[in-house]
Amino acid sequence: MFSHSNRSSPDKITDKPKEQSKEVEQETPRNASAKITERLNKVLQEASALGKNRSADLVPLTAEYDQLKHQFRALVSVVKNYKTKTIAMNDAKFQLAEQLATMSKKSPIYDEIGNDIDEETSAALKRLYQRSEPSDHRRLTTTDEVTVLKEEYRKHKGTDILSMYGLFSFGAAQDVANSNEYQTHVVDYVVEWERIVTERIDAELKYTKELENTRRHYEDKIIGLREKSNEIEEKGKEPSKGQAEKLARNEDKLKDAFTKHERQAGKLCALIEAVTHEGYKDLYPLVKNYMKWEMNRISREHDIAERLSETLDCMSEKMGSRKSVPKVEEQKYEKLEEPVESETGQ
Repeated sequence: MFSHSNRSSPDKITDKPKEQSKEVEQETPRNASAKITERLNKVLQEASALGKNRSADLVPLTAEYDQLKHQFRALVSVVKNYKTKTIAMNDAKFQLAEQLATMSKKSPIYDEIGNDIDEETSAALKRLYQRSEPSDHRRLTTTDEVTVLKEEYRKHKGTDILSMYGLFSFGAAQDVANSNEYQTHVVDYVVEWERIVTERIDAELKYTKELENTRRHYEDKIIGLREKSNEIEEKGKEPSKGQAEKLARNEDKLKDAFTKHERQAGKLCALIEAVTHEGYKDLYPLVKNYMKWEMNRISREHDIAERLSETLDCMSEKMGSRKSVPKVEEQKYEKLEEPVESETGQ
């Protein structure tokens, strides 16, 4: 759980009252797994109580489930690809900043382009990099610490202007935190969601198929026994007591197999409907957290953009140019909320 804390605006060093940052409990894949599983268990309990014969619905519903599995695989692929491409883009952006910084050395605008942060701040950023691993449960606070570190550095240096390279150094640390938040709240959720659904449905399909085979076995067996009885009767004879008892035993077994198969088929149909027709209940928390994650990412990049605007103005003044970049308005972060909390348990 992320604690509630007060922090100053990440955009400017001012004496304004600190704003309260609303933190929410971080939803791990394990918690999401429990909530999705709970919803599916509830569906099975309700279907078992109804006891409807729905084996005829199983074929079209299984086709819908097969389509869902294809959609799951596509979703897992694209969410992972988005992370990979974003990391590559961020790396390329920082490499560009490094090269521009190198080319600005010994120039009058080096302070605005390539002036590096001090060793102490650089070491602190590296510690944040190393700590911001997928197993770390403090990803959200990492971005706040980058902001605090940036403001402390500016106060220590006694300047409101950071170089482009310095700003991108802080931005790179925020990118790591952003990536890990995305891994937890989007990638891990999707992977776990797919695992729960496919493992559960596939196991139920296998069990239902076994019951169907048992049912068909006794259906075929009874057909054979009845044909033999008919042949005996056609010859003007009566089936033996043993033959009649054998037929009766198998008819009882068929009745039991029929009941078990229909009960299981009804439960399976309800389960498939829960993940296809009502899968939006598990999709909603994913989309909600993804949208909030994007809002957070854009807000954090917004902070860097505002500082870049100030740095550009300073460099333009030094070069004799007029300020031409509008000041970026201050933004607030949206905090990620718990996945699977809203309608999942209904």
